[in-house]
Amino acid sequence: MGIKLEQSQKLTIKFVGRYRQYYPSLIVLGVVAVFWIVGAMGGLGFLSAGRAPLETLLWLYLVLALITLSVIAVAAAMVDLVRRGRREGLIQQWMDRR
Repeated sequence: MGIKLEQSQKLTIKFVGRYRQYYPSLIVLGVVAVFWIVGAMGGLGFLSAGRAPLETLLWLYLVLALITLSVIAVAAAMVDLVRRGRREGLIQQWMDRR
């Protein structure tokens, strides 16, 4: 059992080291996904509260800017992942399996 565990750990370390370059893009995708989930759960509750019109307008502009930045971040992360995947041949391998 100990030998299999050591081999598994070596494979895991090799996998983590090989694909380390993908982590920044994956982290960006994760952060944007959390932003959208949190926004969907409680973001609209702000509009139901009685606030001053100017405060609501400023909040809406802030949210619009964050949404725009999140879409740009997702697009940049996806382009980066596809570019890196093509360079390493991972996309072609995935397509060949299908």
